Amino acid sequence: MLYSITLIANLEFLVAAVWLGIYLVTRSPHSLVVWLTGLTLWSIAGLFLNLLLALTPPNSNRIPSHALKRFLAGLPFFNF
Repeated sequence: MLYSITLIANLEFLVAAVWLGIYLVTRSPHSLVVWLTGLTLWSIAGLFLNLLLALTPPNSNRIPSHALKRFLAGLPFFNF
């Protein structure tokens, strides 16, 4: 139960951080503060991705959803 909640929360926060970073950068691309904020959000998204990979390492049978498998398969450095 805790595993599923943690996995879903990390995936949601990963998507939210990437989306918010893209949203901010596309709204005001000439502002340095916005670019720094976007880079910070993308760095935080990397932390959530690291946590997701720690919970479900590649070639693991514990990955519960096919969407996460497709997401990880889209990364060029993972080979399923």
